[in-house]
Amino acid sequence: REWIPPNNLGSTFNEIGWYHKAAEESQKAVNIAPDHPLPASNLADAYLNLGQVDDAKRVLDEVFAKGMSAPYLHLTQFRIAYLQGDQAGMEEAAQGMVGDPRASDLLILQAEAAAARGRLEEAEQITNQAIEAAISQGFHERTAHYLALLARWEATFGAFDRAADRASAAMDTAGNRDSMPIAAIAFALAGEIEDADQLVYEMTQQFPTDTKIRSIWIPLAEAVIAQQEGDSELVLDLLSKGAPYERSNLIMLYVRGRALGILGRPDEALVEFQKIVDLKGVDPTDPIHTLARFGMARSYAAAGNTTAAREQYETFFSLMADADEGLPTVETARQEFAALNQALALFSPTSLNRRRATRESSGVPHRGRV
Repeated sequence: REWIPPNNLGSTFNEIGWYHKAAEESQKAVNIAPDHPLPASNLADAYLNLGQVDDAKRVLDEVFAKGMSAPYLHLTQFRIAYLQGDQAGMEEAAQGMVGDPRASDLLILQAEAAAARGRLEEAEQITNQAIEAAISQGFHERTAHYLALLARWEATFGAFDRAADRASAAMDTAGNRDSMPIAAIAFALAGEIEDADQLVYEMTQQFPTDTKIRSIWIPLAEAVIAQQEGDSELVLDLLSKGAPYERSNLIMLYVRGRALGILGRPDEALVEFQKIVDLKGVDPTDPIHTLARFGMARSYAAAGNTTAAREQYETFFSLMADADEGLPTVETARQEFAALNQALALFSPTSLNRRRATRESSGVPHRGRV
């Protein structure tokens, strides 16, 4: 049992975003218990979180070559395959979970992957499948967690009414450590401030010593509330409380980036969005990775770098190519992109020369220096 302490440390470090330490401790556990799948799973997760995808894949290949299998291994296998655009690998991971009591965990990853591409209707369908699978295995409390996740995805892309209804349904089902923080974020993003405030209060009462709740989720929920109330300086102050753990929850980086953009500090905002892009292995199916491209596009545009802005808008649109029709965030991005292109066309050399020629032919004097 000597492998258990370093394994538990590795798991904790993965959870709070200290991925180098997670890799160190998990490797110790693997060295002690090379034939146990759990330390290997934590090590693969640590490598993936660090962006060392090949190392993560190598660890899994070694485990599978030994004939070992466990649901958490297939979850990491799915994330790696998603990150690499490997459809066959994702299907293989899903097959590995067929008949497993925890098959709902893989289904909710598939739902999140659909949401990350703006396919919220598909995400809802798969989430319902995940809920049914969880209930069939007696995991009734997961219903609230899964509904809260769907609410947060919907709110992220501007489907606020649906998100608020979904978050309410989650809390009507069960308020617990997994569902309450995410529902609070969904409520806040959807503009339901009273509901978000109430959940923040309940979390402070129910989880007074929970580091992740107190240091990450509550400040984050409060920051989103402050952002909705137009206090971007307070947003930055609140998020500073969770800074040591921000690599474990990329929404913190996104919310900070948005606040900096609102404050007219686009270069600093870009730093935050770039962090999300760089942390590609951290929850790779999370829609926040897609939204980071939108944030970068806006920041580049605000900084006057129109070429980079266009590239990021186009990357965002390529990721959202199959998104549901009329998704508010996508519509906003299209409007901004059209306005950017119009401005570029207005001040292009061809346009300027055409307007100069029109003035000269009409006898209007040129307004340059004499």
